[in-house]
Amino acid sequence: MRNALIFTFSLMISANALADGPGLIVKAGTLGAGLDIGWAFNKSFGGRISLNAFNYDDTFTESNIEYDGEVDLATAGLLLDWHPMKGSFRLTGGIYANNNELTAKGKPTGGFFEINGVQYPASAIGSLSGIVDFDSTSPYLGLGFGTMSKSGLRFTFDLGVLYQKPTATLNVVCGASLPGPACAQLQSDVAAEQAQLNEDIDDYRFHPVVAIGLGWVF
Repeated sequence: MRNALIFTFSLMISANALADGPGLIVKAGTLGAGLDIGWAFNKSFGGRISLNAFNYDDTFTESNIEYDGEVDLATAGLLLDWHPMKGSFRLTGGIYANNNELTAKGKPTGGFFEINGVQYPASAIGSLSGIVDFDSTSPYLGLGFGTMSKSGLRFTFDLGVLYQKPTATLNVVCGASLPGPACAQLQSDVAAEQAQLNEDIDDYRFHPVVAIGLGWVF
């Protein structure tokens, strides 16, 4: 898949010599703040390099454990736009290099961690953390409005779906006072909790993409 990304990128750069543009579009949406660099190969087809990033903190509760989380959004896409009516409306397909990631640190509620249905006192756990990441490449399908075939000011809109399979990993450090057998049981319960968490987040494979942008085609 990485070779396909490199090949597509090279193809788009080569095609730039035969294309109208470029256009630079600043945008904001569910993938974060972004920049699109685009070309029109003709009135029916165009291509874009799409760069997006954002960072924010959040607090959430999972299995009675409160997590302080940090969400890092970072994607870079190669997109092909088809304008079936040779106008602004477009259908889009492509692929993103996906570095989206969620990291979190757990803290007890009511003085206890509940892991796999078992309550552990806060002193039994030195630290509990988790990470959710995604496949390194994610396909994209969508539709929208915006063309690079004419110079001037451009308003753009995109609506689509990014397929990104999530994987969760939980890590625990036993407290200093926790005996060996109890520590082993804690590790086993964390593994079971991780498996359940991966089942729960599997429903979030399809990430909705909505973005609006404003820019200029040269």
